Amino acid sequence: MRTEVLGSPLTRRTPRTVVTPGLLRRQLATIRQTGVAYEYEESRVGLACVASPVLGDDGAVVAAVSVAGPTTRFDPRTHAASVHAAATGIALTLIRRANLMGG
Repeated sequence: MRTEVLGSPLTRRTPRTVVTPGLLRRQLATIRQTGVAYEYEESRVGLACVASPVLGDDGAVVAAVSVAGPTTRFDPRTHAASVHAAATGIALTLIRRANLMGG
């Protein structure tokens, strides 16, 4: 999927939208290292978001947890640890369930 996204023109939605493949690659590398992604008015002016991937037992992303709010009163950095913890908890629950069901 990464190849498809980075191989196609990236659509600018706001002045802050990341449309440079190199920058997006660097951001994705940081997200893989930290387990947290931030978005500041990239999809919509006035909106900020923090997200964390839910990983399967093979390390593949199966879902994500995110929290968003208006930039006037929401700082995604203050919610990063909670969002990451929620994503990790969901991942562990899914893995346990799969193991209990023999999958």
